[in-house]
Amino acid sequence: MQILGLITENLASGSDHFGMNQSFFQQAMRAFKEIPFLGAIVLVLIVNLALASSNPFKAVDPEKLPSIHGWAYWATKDLLTRQDKPNVVVFGSSAVMQPLWWQEAAYRGSDVDLVSDHQSRYLGHVIQKYSPATSPNCFNFALPGAMPSDEYMIIQTMIKSNRQPKIIVMGLHPRDLMDNSFNCAASSKHYQYLSRYNPDLATSLLNLSMPQLWRRLAYQVESLLFLRQKKSEVQLVVSEEIESAEHPWLSCLPESPLSATDLKDKKLAIYVDEIEKGVWIAHPTSPYQYVDATFDCVRRFKKTNNELFVNQKAWLEMSLAACRKAGIGVVLVNMPRTEILSRVMPPGTYERHVQLIKSLAESYGDAYLDIDVSGRYRLDDYTDWIHMNAGGGRKVLDAIGEFIGKDNALAALISPDNTALATKERAHAL
Repeated sequence: MQILGLITENLASGSDHFGMNQSFFQQAMRAFKEIPFLGAIVLVLIVNLALASSNPFKAVDPEKLPSIHGWAYWATKDLLTRQDKPNVVVFGSSAVMQPLWWQEAAYRGSDVDLVSDHQSRYLGHVIQKYSPATSPNCFNFALPGAMPSDEYMIIQTMIKSNRQPKIIVMGLHPRDLMDNSFNCAASSKHYQYLSRYNPDLATSLLNLSMPQLWRRLAYQVESLLFLRQKKSEVQLVVSEEIESAEHPWLSCLPESPLSATDLKDKKLAIYVDEIEKGVWIAHPTSPYQYVDATFDCVRRFKKTNNELFVNQKAWLEMSLAACRKAGIGVVLVNMPRTEILSRVMPPGTYERHVQLIKSLAESYGDAYLDIDVSGRYRLDDYTDWIHMNAGGGRKVLDAIGEFIGKDNALAALISPDNTALATKERAHAL
């Protein structure tokens, strides 16, 4: 109050030099000394205001920002840095991720690291089998627990980085739109990581990513504290300056043994959020194992969760609209379900799911593929109530690959000599 009183008195006196004279500054500094805590608060507010108005960290490369190396980190890094740009990208949760990787290991006859190796050669092989003129380069971007909100941010990141594919395959399981263990888009680690590539977009979507009012209020309060909101950017800039200054002296020192990762570190990595290479490996000859996780199925499907379903439907629609605008062909795939899931799901849940996918495919002119075919899958195609092994993965990829290979419009999108045909076919479909 003492500081505010001085400011008011100074302005009323009509002094020049932006309304502040030397006497004012002397009195203000005296007040700061007498009440250091208040002075610190005022100083922080001034610094935050100055930084927020200038935003000196706007040009910081999002790929350099410090981050937990989670699933989204590794997949995004692989997609953005690989020399060969994928033209077919597969989305989905672990219900899609796991069978694709297990089958990939079986097809190659060698181990596949789930963390760093996202290429699906087998899917490309099947597409080419039915359409030899195509040149498919397939990328597995399915993530554990992924929702349509996560996939929307992936699409925006790909488009912004000019790494968008020609075709996106969206494997949609009933869990993906109404999982009762899921809170909101902004609570997802995938969404949080991908938001760094689209910070302004993420801010504009707060009402959708944070439906709860208290979450939005907490975010808005934090956003007022610029240094708090940009702590990663500040950390990066400061660390780069320090490293640059210390490099001449530190470069000649031997590497510290603490920097090395041994086998024990890799074994412990499974228990933390940090995902490391060499921990999650798909083996081509893994023995069959089924785990009864019915309790997990019941937990996720305990109610229809209409509120989340409507929310994720909006994200899915935005994804399809973004793909349509970018000229990306989309295949909406209704994923298989087990008998356990059919028994556990609340009445009408599955019908609601299928009806949504069909209607959206029709509305946006996208392809629809139902691979939940009765009698096609056996219990030994699964490792639990939702995840498939290599055998199940082969059936899924055979169906998707055949569908793309036989669809003239989709096949033309990944055929180097058929660009004109692709444009004509897509225009007809729309």
